[in-house]
Amino acid sequence: MTSLLIGIVGRSPASIVVAARAFRPDRTLLVHSDGTRTVAEVVQRQLADHGLPRPELVSADPDRLDATAQAVTAALADVPGATPWVVDITGGTKPMSLGLWEGTRRALEASRPPGRRRAVYLNAAGALLDADTGEKVAEAEAVTI
Repeated sequence: MTSLLIGIVGRSPASIVVAARAFRPDRTLLVHSDGTRTVAEVVQRQLADHGLPRPELVSADPDRLDATAQAVTAALADVPGATPWVVDITGGTKPMSLGLWEGTRRALEASRPPGRRRAVYLNAAGALLDADTGEKVAEAEAVTI
């Protein structure tokens, strides 16, 4: 089944790399700011080196929640709602994380059929966790950086 991973690139993109290697999405969107574009380009190469499709870059303002939401909603306009989405909320600024969440909500509401998303984050101990349950993501158990 086709899947999508969307995550925010901060100074340390480990969570996106772990999530991508764990879920092996068919499509990945990397939301970045002007200050993290270079990091996003490095992640693009790393994921391609692991046999994953080259991620698409989405530029967003790190300090404006709604600007990030609009950029994310626009980037997801062509993604069918039936596609399973994994949303990595670990990186970036707090407005970017909230904008990512809001942008995916808007895009899912506009999709037909309505879609679904799963939020994940990498905790300080290096475990990829489901943001709804707090449980470790089973797919990530064998993944190391």
